[in-house]
Amino acid sequence: MTLPRDLDDLRPLAPAIRAMLPRQRWFAGGRSPARVEPHACCWVRREAPALALTVWAVTDPDGLADRYHLPIGFRPVTQTVPEGLELLAVEGPGASAAADGWLAYEALRDPELATVLLAWLDRPGREPCLGATSVRRRLAPTGAMGPAGSAAPLTGDHTNSGVVFDERILLKVFRRIWPGVNPEVELGPALRAAGFDRLPEPLLALELETAGGPWSLAAAQTYLPHGTDGFTLALTSLRDLFGDLRFEPDGAVPMPGICEEAVSGQGGSFEGDAHRLGDLTGRMHLALAAAPDLEAEPVGTADQVRWADEMEAGLDRLLANEDPRLEALRPQADAVRQALTHLRRLPPAGRRIRLHGDYHLGQLLRVDDGWVVLDFEGEPDRPIAERRQTRSPLQDVAGMLRSFDYAAAVAVRQQATPDEPRWGSLVPFGRTWAARNRRRFLGAYLEVMAGSPLLPASPAAVETSLVAFQLGKALYEVGYELAHRPDWIAIPLTDIAHLRSWTEVS
Repeated sequence: MTLPRDLDDLRPLAPAIRAMLPRQRWFAGGRSPARVEPHACCWVRREAPALALTVWAVTDPDGLADRYHLPIGFRPVTQTVPEGLELLAVEGPGASAAADGWLAYEALRDPELATVLLAWLDRPGREPCLGATSVRRRLAPTGAMGPAGSAAPLTGDHTNSGVVFDERILLKVFRRIWPGVNPEVELGPALRAAGFDRLPEPLLALELETAGGPWSLAAAQTYLPHGTDGFTLALTSLRDLFGDLRFEPDGAVPMPGICEEAVSGQGGSFEGDAHRLGDLTGRMHLALAAAPDLEAEPVGTADQVRWADEMEAGLDRLLANEDPRLEALRPQADAVRQALTHLRRLPPAGRRIRLHGDYHLGQLLRVDDGWVVLDFEGEPDRPIAERRQTRSPLQDVAGMLRSFDYAAAVAVRQQATPDEPRWGSLVPFGRTWAARNRRRFLGAYLEVMAGSPLLPASPAAVETSLVAFQLGKALYEVGYELAHRPDWIAIPLTDIAHLRSWTEVS
């Protein structure tokens, strides 16, 4: 079997990878790439079944380039390839006959190669890498992870890929990669050093080392096998609410008092958990501000102007897009700009700290002894340099407030479609559920943060900031859904129209 010896030998895989990428949940391009070229390659094992960690330069039709990390497995054509794998190519360069060729495939769903990868990762040091300086493995101070007997890929809606080993280790493989250290790698250890332990224990970081600095490829952490994420629990609460309704929704819009009574008396209330999540979020932010290796600096007028400008630039990019699904955004543009102007004009107050960066109900897990926070990578469509910037902690809070609205919108969609009469009856109940849980979350958060210099002292300034940050988050969601889940784009578009009246600060 002839395996690639240099980057040029990987080029025969490029057409298959170009065809494969648009089918992947973690691919951000949406459209088929214009060009795919090998950028780096590190061999984990060269004997069959062989495994290489490869990085590909992917250029979209507009000429914009990204880097994607693909672990690739290689087996002889005479060998059986495990079922369910993405086959990339048949026969490699230098193969004199089919029996001497090889099959290439996306490797993370191959349990044999996944365990090979974990064993290779479980020792510190550097390895040579074609196209880069080296690949570096950094184990946590706790030491080796140990061998694994089983490997199971994570399924579901993820912007990266994960493999669970023996239900005790989660290996997270970053797919779209950027220059710099991924926040997932640095924030976990920093939080633990500051005394915040409501997160998985970091075990390992894998980095591509280049002349320009590191690129994070993967991270390992303890796996929490018996938890349930907050978004799932929120949807369960909403299904209970709809099941408790004492009438058949027929399109009639219920009075606000009826909605309040139904939500306050429902059997599966989420409000206690919303309060606990607010408390947890406050403690996380205080730890991020206190961590010795992280920065906490005063917010200045220039910061608020920059944040508003970034959000307005996002609005302008969406308005420049001629996709007809974005037409509903245009009537809201002036109101969004006005809210961002209010943010620019606020007297500067509070502190900038490192954030979770992509904070929502799906990033929290309820386990036997309470809630834990997951996934400190930040928003996956933003470059690492942006994700590592210090920002107002209210931006994390805004993300969670948006998540309550998102849960309500998704739950209604699980019950009816917009053209059904039931829709008009159910939406007000969902909005009331979201508003009550938002209040409980925010109230508990502000209790923890009372007296802290991290937030503006003025409640009006907190409210103005939260309105702007929630609108900015909703704009990001519009772009994200357009690229990844276009069937969901109506959720943030509808929320932008209602957001200012929905925002409740107490």
